[in-house]
Amino acid sequence: MDGTLANTQSLSLNAGTGGAIAASSTIGTGTSLATLTVTNSNGATFSGAVTTGTSVVLTDTTDATAITFNGALTTPTLTTAAQGYNLVLNGGATITNAVSFAHTGTLTLGNDAADVLLFDGGLTATDPSGVTLNGTVRTSGDAVSLGDGNTALTLAGTTSIIDTTNNGGTAAGAGITLGGAVDGTLANTQSLSLNAGTGGAIAASSTIGTGTSLATLTVTNSNGATFSGAVTTGTSVVLTDTTDATAITFNGALTTPTLTTAAQGYNLVLNGGATITNAVSFAHTGTLTLGNDAADVLLFDGGLTATDPSGVTLNGTVRTSGDAVSLGDGNTALTLAGTTSIIDTTTNGGTAAGRASPWAGRWMARWPTRRA
Repeated sequence: MDGTLANTQSLSLNAGTGGAIAASSTIGTGTSLATLTVTNSNGATFSGAVTTGTSVVLTDTTDATAITFNGALTTPTLTTAAQGYNLVLNGGATITNAVSFAHTGTLTLGNDAADVLLFDGGLTATDPSGVTLNGTVRTSGDAVSLGDGNTALTLAGTTSIIDTTNNGGTAAGAGITLGGAVDGTLANTQSLSLNAGTGGAIAASSTIGTGTSLATLTVTNSNGATFSGAVTTGTSVVLTDTTDATAITFNGALTTPTLTTAAQGYNLVLNGGATITNAVSFAHTGTLTLGNDAADVLLFDGGLTATDPSGVTLNGTVRTSGDAVSLGDGNTALTLAGTTSIIDTTTNGGTAAGRASPWAGRWMARWPTRRA
C-alpha cells in the first residue's frame, strides 16, 4: 500500500473492539503515507515495513492485545495513547523525534539481537507495565529512560545494547536511566551493554539480575555510572571505560564470577559488598574504593591485586578463600576509612592456611598512627 505523492495521503484504520487488523505487505515504502492511525482494534499486525512522512498514531486497541510491527517502522513521530494495549516493534525502527510511550500495556523492543531501533530524539518508557528488550536501542545523543518502580526491563536476546552515541556517531552520548528491575529470561543467558558516551551518566535505580541473572553486564562508556541495587551476573561484569576521574559505583552487592576493569582512568567504588569467584586484577588507573561501612564484606574468592589504581580506600572486610591479596605499590597508597578494616585470606577461618597479604605501597589510616 502506498500514497500517490510522498507524505500527502493518510490512512486511518478502525476495526472496533472486536475486529483484528492484518496488513500482510508493506505500507508506504514505495511512496510514503503522511500519517497512519490505528483508531481501534482487537489486535493489529503489520507484517511488512511501514513508512510515513509525518507520524504513526496508535489511539486504541483492546487491553492486553497487541499492535505489532514485524517489519521496519520508519516515521518522524510515533504517538501512543494512554490505553492498555501492548506494543511490539519486532522489525527495527527509525523514529526521528523523541518518543514517550504512554500506553500502559507491555512494550517489546526487538525480537532478535540483530534488530536496531533508532530513536533519534531519545525515548522514555515508564508508563508501560513492562519492557522487553531484544536487540539494540540507539539514540543520537539523546537520553534513554526505561522502566520505573512499576515497570521492569526484561532482556530476551543473547545480547542487548543501549547506546546513546548512535554507534559512535555522537561521541558525547546522553544519559541512560534504568528505573526498574532488570532481569534476563533464562539464567546466565542474556547480556546487557550500556554506552552513554563521554557525556552521559548511567543510573540504574533498582536491581540487575537478582531475579534471573544476566550473563554479562558491560559498561562501554559513560560520564559516571551508578548501580543503586544489587547486581548479579552468571559470567562477568566488564567495565570498559568511563570518563577519567568519574566513578563507576556499585551501591548494592555485586555478585559475579569475573570482574574485569580496563586500563582507563575512571574510579571504581564497591560500596555494597561483593562476591567475585575468580581472581581480580584491578587494571583501571583511577581510585578504588572497597566498602563504605565496617559491616561490608567483599569476598574475592580467587584473590585480588590492586597495584594499578592511583589509590585504594578500604572500609570493611576483604576476604579470599586461601588466595593472595596484593594492595598498592610505590604509587598506590592504602587508606583506611572505617573504624575497623579487615583483610582475611582464610574466608573468616574457613581456609585456615590463608595466604600472604603484601602491601607494597603506603598504608595510611585516619588516626594519628602512620606507617611508611
